[in-house]
Amino acid sequence: MKLIFRSCFFIIILFATNSQATTLNNSFRECAKIDKDLTRLHCFDQLAKSFITPSENTDIQSIEVEKPPVLIQKENPVISSIQDNEKKQFIDNFGSSHLKKDTVNDEEKSMILTVAGVKKNTDKKLYFTFENGQTWKQMDNVRFKIKAGEKAKLKEGALGAVYLKKLGNNRSIRVKRVN
Repeated sequence: MKLIFRSCFFIIILFATNSQATTLNNSFRECAKIDKDLTRLHCFDQLAKSFITPSENTDIQSIEVEKPPVLIQKENPVISSIQDNEKKQFIDNFGSSHLKKDTVNDEEKSMILTVAGVKKNTDKKLYFTFENGQTWKQMDNVRFKIKAGEKAKLKEGALGAVYLKKLGNNRSIRVKRVN
């Protein structure tokens, strides 16, 4: 008999706790849906105050809820027109980033250097030394011929890649700066 009574009591407590949690969850969702900042804050404050356990000297009915002050803002036509322009520009440009041409010229993304020396390492990769002191390493396995004293063009590619091309030739290789 005691076992049945304890089981029923436990089920009732569990059900009551579950319904309280569901009510609290729904209340939080309702507050989160409110668009205006002050009204949403007031809603959350009300929720917090409803779960405060009163001390010994305080009665639950004595807790008064303060309403937030109502702010009346006059709409500034200059600010609203700026916001409208920004919103219109955002809507016009949304999703079109891949359609825009890059405003940086190819000349700004490349440089022409004179080769001071070329070495082939044991890993069969070419190492280029330029007259300005920079050293670059070939990253791919493409056959490429260039001699000291010839001019080469280094050009930036996608995702940080750099390509080396001998002037007057269409073949290019991918390189990485060593120093």
